[in-house]
Amino acid sequence: MNLLFILRNLARRRMRTILTATGIAIGVAAIVALGTLAGGFALGYDAMYTRSGADLIALQKDAIDVSLSVVDEDIRSDLLATPGVKAAAGMLVGFVKTPQAPLLFLFGYEPGTFSLQHFKITEGVGLDEYQGRGRAVIVGTVAAKAMKLGVGDTLRITDSNFRIVGIYETGDPFEEGGAVISLRDAQALLSKPRQVGAFQIQLKSPQDEAAVRARIQRKYPGLTVVAAEEMGRATQTTQIIGAMGATLGALAILIGGVGVMNTALMSVFERTREIGMLRAIGWRRRRITLQVLGESIALSLVGALIGTALGISLVLLVGRIPGLTFLSSYFPPSIFAQAFTVSFLLGTVGGLYPAWYAARLEPIEAMRYEGGGARMRRSRIQAVVGWTHWPLSLRNVIRRRTRTILTALGIGISIMTLLTVKGISDSFSAQFTALATAGGTDLMAVQANMTDEGYSAIDERLGKKIAAMPEVKAVSGIIWWAASMPNAPLFMVFGYHPAEYGIQRFKIIRGQGLRATGEIIFGRQIADSLGIDVGDSVRIYERTFRVVGIFETGNAYEDGGGVISLRDAQTLFGKPRQVSLYSIKLRDPRQVETVLSRLKQEFPGLTFSKSAEFADSLSDMQQMHAMVTGLSILAVVVGGLGVMNTMLMSTFERTQEIGVLRAVGWSRRRIGGLIIQESVLLGLIGAVVGGLSTGVIGWLIGLIPALAGLLSIQINAGLVIQAIVVALFTGIVGGLYPAWWASRLQPVEALRYE
Repeated sequence: MNLLFILRNLARRRMRTILTATGIAIGVAAIVALGTLAGGFALGYDAMYTRSGADLIALQKDAIDVSLSVVDEDIRSDLLATPGVKAAAGMLVGFVKTPQAPLLFLFGYEPGTFSLQHFKITEGVGLDEYQGRGRAVIVGTVAAKAMKLGVGDTLRITDSNFRIVGIYETGDPFEEGGAVISLRDAQALLSKPRQVGAFQIQLKSPQDEAAVRARIQRKYPGLTVVAAEEMGRATQTTQIIGAMGATLGALAILIGGVGVMNTALMSVFERTREIGMLRAIGWRRRRITLQVLGESIALSLVGALIGTALGISLVLLVGRIPGLTFLSSYFPPSIFAQAFTVSFLLGTVGGLYPAWYAARLEPIEAMRYEGGGARMRRSRIQAVVGWTHWPLSLRNVIRRRTRTILTALGIGISIMTLLTVKGISDSFSAQFTALATAGGTDLMAVQANMTDEGYSAIDERLGKKIAAMPEVKAVSGIIWWAASMPNAPLFMVFGYHPAEYGIQRFKIIRGQGLRATGEIIFGRQIADSLGIDVGDSVRIYERTFRVVGIFETGNAYEDGGGVISLRDAQTLFGKPRQVSLYSIKLRDPRQVETVLSRLKQEFPGLTFSKSAEFADSLSDMQQMHAMVTGLSILAVVVGGLGVMNTMLMSTFERTQEIGVLRAVGWSRRRIGGLIIQESVLLGLIGAVVGGLSTGVIGWLIGLIPALAGLLSIQINAGLVIQAIVVALFTGIVGGLYPAWWASRLQPVEALRYE
């Protein structure tokens, strides 16, 4: 395998090499950026606990993240009395909004404990030294710089004002990109009275770790105890982000792999006579194979280099956003190793078929090959000139079936991704809307300024005030929570008061309705899937519930979950005397606008919306819609690069043909239009491939009983139109440069092209 020969062949078609490498680079950039995000979380969590001097972390079992963990603060005395434990300190972690930052990490620590010792104050004073009145906060150096705040300024967190009394540094950008308040203030701000997210535990001796862990988990089976340095990897948030990054990166890389195969194959076609000559002068099949394979690997590695630089730039750019500043300093070496390994494999797999095809060429047949640049026969010229635009475009697309299939496959993957994610997003919105409007509910209320609805905690006393309004007929407090059960990775738990109107829509088909604590009613769908029936017992978060009934509502979320009493949900999920949201039924639905305006004025701490608009008002849904928009842009960019690459190959290959068309009177505009039409056809074919692939994915999801309906892909006319528009736009964008290049060809120069 001759390296100089490989580089020369790649340089011969610079534009094609650049386009293919760019397609690969986008996938690599996704791996680097999202992998860095996950790595930043993991390393940040590890540093946050290990720098404090903690040896063990105790948090709620099965909690997705420490911010959603709920542990009783009163067990601290028992932890301190455990043999081998030197110290124990409670902590709270939350994600909050401020006027200066859409997302800010907020840490709550008890002053005077070892947890605060690693916060080195560079300006002002620490929480331990502050003697003033009012709520105090210390801010990390990175966050203070990003938010342009200093000692003495006021930081408004959700609806409370805090005075900045100090600026700190810890050496951990994760912490330096956040803020610290006292544990008591954090409990009040995050509505978690007498609760902590986790306990940091110092040991008397490292040798006591296994014994102490066993003692704590034996006494408190509802806790998970992990080593401090393992906390980042044990956090499900990190795992979810890592999985998301791997999935998106894999999709982008898959599209890039199709591009590599397309490029390598077209390069072989273009150099058929050259390969025949090499075979004639003694090159063996193995040498030809290694040469073509080497070119595809080199092309992928070039893309990896570009993608790595692009990913680093993206991370540094995002890292300037307040709340995400911790990203700028974390570039795990494993991410770069993964990116280059994937790229190497991509080049290898993408080059296998072209290399095999090239090796099979016989010298005599290869040297007779005329290729796309050969002069056309007179009968063929007459046929070309006699055809109208669209039949000619279709003929040209069909003429290179392999190239068309590969390009359509690349576009199809982009469209499939868009349809699948958007379909699931639309399904989520539809299910949430149906859930919110069920039973004639007119309005919904959640806690204001929450970054995620999982953090919403509304005092029950506010519900009583709303219910006292003369225009209100009924108010139901609800707790929604995502839990997990064996064979059910996403199990929705709903907490309702057994006597309130909201629970009436759960139509019991077997057994009886909910009457007391310790009971649960199951949706028919999840009950049939898990083989659960009336009389059985189930465990949720180490709490045992007796199944007293099976219900059916027609809503996939509800039928795929279970309902427990509001009091049980409040205890189980750490929301004492609180609810996640309120559903409000009016006496006269025609007064909805008037009542909505009044509620917004009287209860500024809550966010109200019409039930039909509730799903779109949720932060989770807005984030999902933003992700879908990002995927749409990615689909257009990656798919457009594939189309542009293919159309450039086709244009170079048909240079003489274009010269003939220009010679017989075709205008520049007509030539450009022909190329655009071909690229649009490729986009539409890709849309069909993507649509069929989405149908297959939906069918596969339906085969999983625990997910059937819950993660359904909702395809409607609007989504189909959006996919077609994306495909058309992809084709147009991808065909613009090739069309411009073809229209500039002069007839004489084109006819001389070899």
